[in-house]
Amino acid sequence: MRARMGDAAGLSAFCHPWDGLEACLRETGAECLSLVGYGSLVNAASAAMTVSSAGGLGPWPVVAFGVRRVFNYAMDPTHSRYMSSVGPEARALLNVRLSGKIEHALNGALLEVGLADLPALRERESDYDLAPVACLNWGGEDREPFIAWILVCSETSERGKRRVDNGLLPNHDYYSVCREGAESYGAEFLSAWLDSTFLGNGETPVRRWERATPEIHSRESID
Repeated sequence: MRARMGDAAGLSAFCHPWDGLEACLRETGAECLSLVGYGSLVNAASAAMTVSSAGGLGPWPVVAFGVRRVFNYAMDPTHSRYMSSVGPEARALLNVRLSGKIEHALNGALLEVGLADLPALRERESDYDLAPVACLNWGGEDREPFIAWILVCSETSERGKRRVDNGLLPNHDYYSVCREGAESYGAEFLSAWLDSTFLGNGETPVRRWERATPEIHSRESID
């Protein structure tokens, strides 16, 4: 895995709007972008709004290494379908930090995004760059590591607007969509998701936050 992480670190990221992405995929003979969904894209219904299943490939559960999943993307409530909130501070969506540390890992869903779906994905993830990441399939089967891509929002967007705020809390509607997506892969997958997802400080797992938040704690949770 360390060798594959080194291979990923040697590849260049695609800054939004991912100029040259389609050309690069075609040059390598790839018909799809292998993308690790780690938030709303883990939810099949949410992912289907952007990514078709025409190719018949995926999604399937994976683990990505060298990244930490955090709630620090500042949602613009005037341009979001996640409208309800319990307060102005509860508007964080998910993001990842690239750490390069093997002990930092997250579970997600690998989606094979066809070339025809890339424009819609580009619009949906308008503040996110694409970074290479080393992965393993979830579970005991096929343990050969491979490289995929993951969405990362940097400190400032291409338009100079600050989109990262580590002091925000998760938006509850969005959190439910992500949690339900993780739960669809089973109790063990959900448990790992709760332990590998953090508030913006990068230290508080959402399992702990969920237990302390009445609106979330009222839902059935994993102990």
